[in-house]
Amino acid sequence: MPQSEFEEQFAELTRELNELEAKLAASALGKHFADLKRRIKVLYEAMRESRLLLETVLENSAASIYAKQFAGGDILQMLDDMAVMRRWLIITRARELDHAAADFLASQ
Repeated sequence: MPQSEFEEQFAELTRELNELEAKLAASALGKHFADLKRRIKVLYEAMRESRLLLETVLENSAASIYAKQFAGGDILQMLDDMAVMRRWLIITRARELDHAAADFLASQ
């Protein structure tokens, strides 16, 4: 999922939570809801930081591989290899984040 889509979905969910929080504020569930909202925000920030870290690592890894192999290797093959590695890492990390989010929401 592109970063902009990730951010848009979070913003939409945050708006919905704010609307629900306003409705629940006067009830006994208001405090519990505010705590739940805070915990979701913490999880979101952790997932966002992990994604940014992963992107940074991927960019640095690609640059390192390029620098090491540029001197004598087949550049097109190297670029293909880097693209495959990047896709694999992104898919793997996305699955980990999906599982973490599902586990978090299931525990609630």
